[in-house]
Amino acid sequence: MATALGILEVRGMVALAAAVDVMFKAASVELVGRHMIGSGWLTVVIEGTTADVQTAIDIGRDTASRHGEVITAAVVSRVEAEALASMPHVGAALADTQAYEALGILETKGVVPLVAGTDAMVKAGDVELAGWTSIGGALVHAFVTGSVGDVEAAIAAGEQAARRAGEFHRALVLSQPETAVGALFPPKARGERRTCGALGIVETTGYVGSVAASDAMVKEADVNFVRLTIGSGGRVATVVEGRLDDVTTAIRCGAARAAAAAELNGQLVIPRADEAVMAAFSDADKGPLD
Repeated sequence: MATALGILEVRGMVALAAAVDVMFKAASVELVGRHMIGSGWLTVVIEGTTADVQTAIDIGRDTASRHGEVITAAVVSRVEAEALASMPHVGAALADTQAYEALGILETKGVVPLVAGTDAMVKAGDVELAGWTSIGGALVHAFVTGSVGDVEAAIAAGEQAARRAGEFHRALVLSQPETAVGALFPPKARGERRTCGALGIVETTGYVGSVAASDAMVKEADVNFVRLTIGSGGRVATVVEGRLDDVTTAIRCGAARAAAAAELNGQLVIPRADEAVMAAFSDADKGPLD
């Protein structure tokens, strides 16, 4: 039978994950790969018979449109091998989706609401933080796994905390996700699991605001700089840790100085941040945005 290639491109990880899960439940197709091109645009490429690929793309497009923005949905029949040889989507690795009942995704615009939401998620349910990353356009997301009930509780708490801290984008819970969803997982946290009095973040657009904030923080309080992330959309997040009163003072002064020098996107103080959050967001050298 004739084979075909299907391409689905969306904006946002929640839209993509929701689409991939239903595509592979609805049709017998193979994941060729995935890639991103910036501005929050993500692409998956599938292969199979023309009928199966068309079915998968149709349901994927409809599902993605309910969870976000569809950029492209296309089916190309009888693609020549030479046309695919240099494409960047090959070789997607798969995380083990059979190791848990449910997957939860929290997506925000900016690191500040994501950290707030992630800390709330891991404290609200018995879930594992699988990782986080940026996809462009200032969009960032975190994955958690666990039982359906725990993931649902975690996502509900995470969304509420993210909305309080900044700009929430989307959230999703998938029960028994398809194996292909494993190709969408962000990098695993590689930092040290540890406790601290408080974790603080000042997020700005542009480097000038970050420098101004950092200068004010170190002059006004006894805090340790643990990370500087240069993310998408021109966002720069400065992360500090220390005693709660010192971190609170540092963030207040740093945010005020940043707002005067540039564009302040957000500020956050988390007392006794969860160890998993510390491992994921406070490592100076090994985080996904550095």
